[in-house]
Amino acid sequence: MSVTLKDVAARAGVAVSTASYVINGTGLHKVGKAAQERILRASRELGYTPNVAGRILNGGRSGMIGIVIPMRMPLVYSEVPSDICAALRAEGYQVAFGVASTAEERLAVMDDLAVRKVEGMLFFNCEKELDSCYSRYPIPLLHFDGMDGEIRMGLEAGQLLAMRHLIQVHGHRRIGCFSSLRSYNVAKVAGYRKAFREAGLKHSMEWEIDAFQNPRWMEETLEMIRKHRLTAMVCNNDDYAANLIGMLMRNGIRVPDDCAVIGYDGDCYAPYLAVPLTTVVQPVSLLARRMTELILEKIRGQILVKLEPEELQPYLSVGRSCGCEPCGELPLQSFSGYSIDRRRQNAGVIP
Repeated sequence: MSVTLKDVAARAGVAVSTASYVINGTGLHKVGKAAQERILRASRELGYTPNVAGRILNGGRSGMIGIVIPMRMPLVYSEVPSDICAALRAEGYQVAFGVASTAEERLAVMDDLAVRKVEGMLFFNCEKELDSCYSRYPIPLLHFDGMDGEIRMGLEAGQLLAMRHLIQVHGHRRIGCFSSLRSYNVAKVAGYRKAFREAGLKHSMEWEIDAFQNPRWMEETLEMIRKHRLTAMVCNNDDYAANLIGMLMRNGIRVPDDCAVIGYDGDCYAPYLAVPLTTVVQPVSLLARRMTELILEKIRGQILVKLEPEELQPYLSVGRSCGCEPCGELPLQSFSGYSIDRRRQNAGVIP
């Protein structure tokens, strides 16, 4: 026998109309917070499933939010959608996911979600042309992108943080940059260059290696380090940093004694490399929380315009690859998730 709204109301000790206000989200202002929590808890315990199709046909809320992700999510962000999904479900919403790799596919996914009467949509790592969609759909949208979204990461500030650590704490003056395709890393490279100007140090463009689709990156990096007597390298992601450390050590260059290395992103394996990696950590736990909070604020306030950008600030996780002694490593038994930040949040450690 299926569970009804009447059963939920009885379990929560409220009237059916009160339970309806909360389950359908049509009269939350009429119900106290404690009663709302009892109703939602009763709904979960009984396994109550609202008739979404009937509710939409009757002109009610769908109770659904769409999330559009690219075909390939960067590893550091890979668990953010599931964290948002869990947070939205705790608020009484269901989530519909769509996957798109091109602008055309994304519009098709958005049209499909709109037909399903989602109350809002979130997007990850989409191009700037998404701006036109704010007038295309009469529902709240929220866009995350590392550089251009309503919520974005302080990528330049993160690289500047790494450079200041190498310059001010360890006294490095000749620091190279190991990058991927620079159009994707403009902000990080800008932070790298800004640090030299800030410290009054000389910088050469020859100290920058673009590793994207470059089969000679190993040879070029070795040549650059030896020719210019570089004593440190910053990398635009942790994969490049891990590969760089391995390559240097295989060629007799000790890390950090001969050449310090700092990565970027805060991927989960960083503390467990042969030389524990110092890395700039992107605060993905905060990202998931703020995206959840902002889309709900937009939905409740029917905010249909693009918000002023909110920039989240990275922080430094210190390993040995920069020359420091680690300030503490997480035990292996707490190893979970793809990000140092997410793992620390799960362990109750706030940076």
